[in-house]
Amino acid sequence: MTMEEVAELHFCEEKATYQDTTLAKFVKRCSPKAWRDFFTHKRVSEAIERADDAIRYAKKEIDAIQAKQPKLLRYRYHIEPPMQLMLEAFNRVSPENIKVVILGQDPTPQEGKATGRAFSVEDPRTVGSVMNVLLEVALEGWSVDLSNGDLSKWENQGVLLLNSALTIGEIEYIDENDNGKIKRKQVSHLGYWCEFTKLLIRYISYDLAEPSVWILWGNVAQDFTVDRVFDTFSKCYNPTQASTTDITKEQSLISRPKNYVLMGGHPSPLSSAGGMNTFFAGHYFHCVNLFLYEKRHGAYIKWGLVDGHSEKLNVGSLFYPCPEFH
Repeated sequence: MTMEEVAELHFCEEKATYQDTTLAKFVKRCSPKAWRDFFTHKRVSEAIERADDAIRYAKKEIDAIQAKQPKLLRYRYHIEPPMQLMLEAFNRVSPENIKVVILGQDPTPQEGKATGRAFSVEDPRTVGSVMNVLLEVALEGWSVDLSNGDLSKWENQGVLLLNSALTIGEIEYIDENDNGKIKRKQVSHLGYWCEFTKLLIRYISYDLAEPSVWILWGNVAQDFTVDRVFDTFSKCYNPTQASTTDITKEQSLISRPKNYVLMGGHPSPLSSAGGMNTFFAGHYFHCVNLFLYEKRHGAYIKWGLVDGHSEKLNVGSLFYPCPEFH
């Protein structure tokens, strides 16, 4: 390895930070070679550049806090995951190996827990949505370890763990209006990443030769697949609009019937608060394998996460048939 290559590796894996490096610069230098056709596309580069300041500085959100307390002097703005992990999902799965895309929402906001891979964390007991995903895997008869949320075994088989937004922010500040208490405000980056993610969905769905399965958990993931005209961040993604969108009646960015779409509620424990849980018992993993076996020449995913206990293939229920994929 040359000195230049060593320096580049050091930059991508250790040195780059949101404070000192633009998103465009990091993507240009650190995006995986297998994904370069996508990341170097003009529209993709422009989408990243447009979102850069809003993501890295959160001026709009900080100004909103400052409007309520003009003397706001002490605050800390933090972004998860670290920049080194922002593209980790792409490092794990190359385009030609994609069989399944699990589309999540934001990265987990807890500091130090986000990995850059949707629903994959070190300790699932601290992230409720990840714990529920593991419980759903177990419900379908596959092996899990509820103390280990690493989904590398899935990625090694072609499952892309993609968040709708690659980053999430948090502002920590001293609230002088509340006796100097430390407050935290989560800053969603969904609107800022929306254009990029829509371009990515179209690229995987239309440009890659092989069909894939899309698992869309929650309103956000489902809304991101809608092909709509927009000219602002808020028109690309609007939480109110997303909560009422019926994607079965909208033009989709996912090419069908080439690809197969499975939908369910978000696995977050909060998503079913006060209402019906629409995540559990969706038979997602069974239906994925039925499609792959027929459309990808006998392929399937071993969803089991414990070594030596991942061969349970005859799962599913005649009482819950999979959506048609003809």
